[in-house]
Amino acid sequence: MDGLSSDSIEIFRKLRNAVFSETIFYLTKIKNDPEPCLRLGKLILMLSHLHKAFVKYQQELELCGFLELFESELDGEMYTVLHEALSL
Repeated sequence: MDGLSSDSIEIFRKLRNAVFSETIFYLTKIKNDPEPCLRLGKLILMLSHLHKAFVKYQQELELCGFLELFESELDGEMYTVLHEALSL
């Protein structure tokens, strides 16, 4: 949260608490989930994993574009090795 004002941080905390409260209420009262906090934790972890996967995918796409710039300068075998090593 570097670079954020204290007002922004407070707004984000209130928003986070409201989202958590509403989600717990929904899971408890509507879905009748026996362990709503565990379910919420799993959802948060899933979002974290999704974000990491997206960042990795984005980096791989950037590397693919970078390699294509040098495709003509790399011999065919070296390009293939790099391409397969990066799983592009």
